[in-house]
Amino acid sequence: MALLLAMLPVLILHGQEIEVNAGLYSIRHGLSASCVNVVFQDSIGFLWIGTSEGLNKFDGYRFTTFRNLPFDTLSISDNQISSICEGPHGNLWIGTGNGLNRYDRKSGTFIRYLHSESDPSSLREDRVVGMAKGPGGSIWIKTRSYLEKLDAGTGKIRHFRHSAFRVPDTARMLHVPVYQDETGKVWFGAPRGLFRLDTLTGEIKGYGNTPGSRFPSPLRVTSISPGKSSNELWIGSERGLYRFSGITGTFTPVSTGEGRDVSSGVYALAIDRQNSMLAGGDHGLV
Repeated sequence: MALLLAMLPVLILHGQEIEVNAGLYSIRHGLSASCVNVVFQDSIGFLWIGTSEGLNKFDGYRFTTFRNLPFDTLSISDNQISSICEGPHGNLWIGTGNGLNRYDRKSGTFIRYLHSESDPSSLREDRVVGMAKGPGGSIWIKTRSYLEKLDAGTGKIRHFRHSAFRVPDTARMLHVPVYQDETGKVWFGAPRGLFRLDTLTGEIKGYGNTPGSRFPSPLRVTSISPGKSSNELWIGSERGLYRFSGITGTFTPVSTGEGRDVSSGVYALAIDRQNSMLAGGDHGLV
């Protein structure tokens, strides 16, 4: 695989496609691995990149890498990084292939949260595949079979289970995107498309891979980021980048400034404070 991190100034056009100009960062710039699963910018301004071989912090000049150390319980619990979220008090939460971690900025160490048979409020499963910040200090966590809501203050977890939540036991589906919108609804990707959970009613609605859908089928949603308005989402997939309209339920493909579809896998999306899109994937965005 080639580079995995691209910075894209967002440009919204009125046609059927959106054009962006792509600039690339590659592993030769200091990334710990050639597979980026998640990109996140914290409130301080640091860029955090989760890869298949550890967690990377980018300060604008250089990368710092955090890896699991087998005999150090204060190191991150696993090197497969699937998701990153900032909770109350600026704490960073990191989802991995073996548990949830809270990063202590002062000490540079990690506190691990793992499944415990004796604690019903612990994680149901240790493989975290997605995460998103919720209201009131809560954090949504996606494991293979559950959608879980963490109270970051108490560490207690509430569990939701539905057939739509199940992620097949395949190596490729390491990361499942989760996003809570302004209305409180939770969006998450799955092998069968895009789903929305109404947390008040428990209703789940699916978009894509259904009769009459304009979303290419079959397609797996791999990343979600808020759009330019409350009714839009940016959707990354194995086939490229799309803009989703919550009003019409349709998807519009994104192309580069050269007029070509961003058709390679897009596995990580974020919008930074300069309103630039940060995207990671298999082959970069060109």
